[in-house]
Amino acid sequence: MASRGLTEAELARELSNNTEGVRVSQSWISRICTGEFKRLSGKTAEVLRYANIRIHLSSDVDEEGGKILAAAVDDAWDGSLQSARALAGLLRGAAALARAARR
Repeated sequence: MASRGLTEAELARELSNNTEGVRVSQSWISRICTGEFKRLSGKTAEVLRYANIRIHLSSDVDEEGGKILAAAVDDAWDGSLQSARALAGLLRGAAALARAARR
């Protein structure tokens, strides 16, 4: 919210207007921002996805997939900060394309 200059109420309005099937209030945004929710409901997950906040539940993480990604990073990264930034950018770009393809 801070990077976009939005208040909780403005974010709630923006989400409700621009995300199909999601209606959230300012108080719900506040609870999400402070971590005061008990389960990851569809609405909460959509708010987090909209804000580009990744949530990984331990049951969602495939250990073999993690090993494959770690090995690929080890192969591609030369140890420099510049290389790390470039690789991170590529991964985030690929993730954005995958999300767009799912919509």
